Amino acid sequence: MSNCTRDGMMEEGIRKYLGNKKNLHYIIGFIGVLILAFTHLYRITSVPFGLNIDEAGSCYDAWSLAHFGVDRYLNSFPVYFSNFGSGQSALFVYLLMICFRFVRYSLWVPRILMSVACWITAFFGYKLIEMKYPKSAQREIFLLLFGITPVIIMIFRVGMDATWMLCTSTVFLFVISKAVQTKKKYLYLLSGIAAGLVLYSYVLSYIVMPVFLLIFFIYIMKRSEGERKEELCRWIIMGLPLAIMALPLLMVQFVNILDIPTVHIGPFSFVNLPYFRGSDIAPRHAVRQFLQALYFNLFHDVLTYNDLPQFGVLYYISIPFLLVGVIDAIRQVRKKKDAVELCAIPLFWLLAEYIMGSMIDMPYTSRMNGAFAVFIYFIATGICKSIAWIKRKWNEKRATIFGIAVGIAYTICFVCFSVYYWGDYTEDTENTYPISDLFHYDLNEVMNYFEGEGNVHSTEPLYMYDRYIYYMLEKQISPYELQFDGTKLMNYGNVQFYYPSELDYSGNYLIRKNGEEDSREKLLKNGYREIEFSHWRLMLGPLVDVKKEYYGAEQGTLCTIDTLKMDDHGNVLFTGWIADVGKEEISNHGKIYLKMNEETVEAERIERPDVAGAYDLPEDLPYGFTVSIPFDSFQKMTNYSICDEDGEILAKLRRE
Repeated sequence: MSNCTRDGMMEEGIRKYLGNKKNLHYIIGFIGVLILAFTHLYRITSVPFGLNIDEAGSCYDAWSLAHFGVDRYLNSFPVYFSNFGSGQSALFVYLLMICFRFVRYSLWVPRILMSVACWITAFFGYKLIEMKYPKSAQREIFLLLFGITPVIIMIFRVGMDATWMLCTSTVFLFVISKAVQTKKKYLYLLSGIAAGLVLYSYVLSYIVMPVFLLIFFIYIMKRSEGERKEELCRWIIMGLPLAIMALPLLMVQFVNILDIPTVHIGPFSFVNLPYFRGSDIAPRHAVRQFLQALYFNLFHDVLTYNDLPQFGVLYYISIPFLLVGVIDAIRQVRKKKDAVELCAIPLFWLLAEYIMGSMIDMPYTSRMNGAFAVFIYFIATGICKSIAWIKRKWNEKRATIFGIAVGIAYTICFVCFSVYYWGDYTEDTENTYPISDLFHYDLNEVMNYFEGEGNVHSTEPLYMYDRYIYYMLEKQISPYELQFDGTKLMNYGNVQFYYPSELDYSGNYLIRKNGEEDSREKLLKNGYREIEFSHWRLMLGPLVDVKKEYYGAEQGTLCTIDTLKMDDHGNVLFTGWIADVGKEEISNHGKIYLKMNEETVEAERIERPDVAGAYDLPEDLPYGFTVSIPFDSFQKMTNYSICDEDGEILAKLRRE
């Protein structure tokens, strides 16, 4: 057989394979899976940069529970976590806890867990749309869109408890759709369990779930005139596990509304939150908040780790297709017939989401995350309906051209987004609120220096503003070693988790390389010396970055400089002591001077009973001395000497 014949047969085989719609669907689905793997695994621990503060809180509480059975506030197995005082849902924390029973803490753990949540959401979203359109391309289009949509990529790459509502609610919508379709009682039971799981994923589901169930119950009863008793029985079966699972959460609300101290029942804690966010419910501004929720979800919000204004939440080209899909679902639901339309379930869920959004202050994308699988459901439907309309209105060729044009447009959007997100995004956003305030790099490199190589500073204060959760997590400190002031840990040993109102020249400061330039300039102007790390600057105080050398020990003269500090007049105060103990008669060595180049300042002698007691010296001599110099002079000088009245050098100090 000639090569030409073989090539012709191969081309014909490929055409036949691609011409088979089923095979084509498989290919598109496979491409969707590959894209999903890329967008949720590539650089998963470095984009976005660092660790989110709530992500760190979840990880520490989970690690603490895994090893000690309590969270950071010593509450055993909370039903709802305090986090930084205002609350955090339990599902994500307990999933992390299970992981930390088997593996050590690493940023990989929460990020991979979020990737698993994304795959679960994609699978059940695919099955949900397949139920309504079993032979259409909507399924594969949904999968492709799910893999490339900005908000899906971004929120599933950060370990936030709230995002699990998108995962659990998609599972719930599939299960209840299957239950309605088959009318099998065990599926209604599973629907109740799935609904209960949603409640543990995010607190705002407490509003969404009851609203959805009420709307859908009214709809389904209206469509089930001939078998209302049977349908009511099925709903009771669904309601029983949901009610049982909701009871602990109702107990938490009861404790906080009535301001009852934290209740412990068996191993579980029902925590009284320092900042109960019931005040976030503000229905009096419903219209404004509804419009705000629409804008945040269709365009962008102000949280640059949720979405990006230049690309939009869903890509801006998706908005008309979303409208087409929603309008088509409304049209189907309004049809006067007995059968329950499966598209009513995602439609009513979307309605419940926006009722919730109109009741809360600042309905950010992350707060409305439960809507996004449904959004993509309707976008995929809108694309297919638009292609079908063009085919019906004109011809198949134009419909095909339109479909190819839509595919090219989305490809361009995705490529542009990918180039930016995995390229300049980290550099651009780590200097921008809220990224710089809510995400931080790990502290290991700094702490290894501070407590190891740089241990000359390990007894001095180290100030790092409000970052205790990162320190605790990375050092893996037992929660029993911590003492909180309300919800804040002010210090752990010599590490201070605040900035003092006035500069502490005897302490060191830890600041980010990006986002704290004003602090850096202020510290440098005040004589601090910086040591650069990958993402941090350790600013060494001008009074601590001093090397000390002592002389005279061989002749029996002990001399020590205890402290350098600022006095009340802004001068640098040297404090120390000196004693002659190797001579026939113990003395305090007479007059002492501080020498700086040609300038000499006499020290004031003071009593040091602590020195006399420690070295068994006569107590009637003033062994101590103090001397102060202006801070400006201290900054200009690099070498100092402690001398006696004969000019003999007893000690040297060197600023590096």
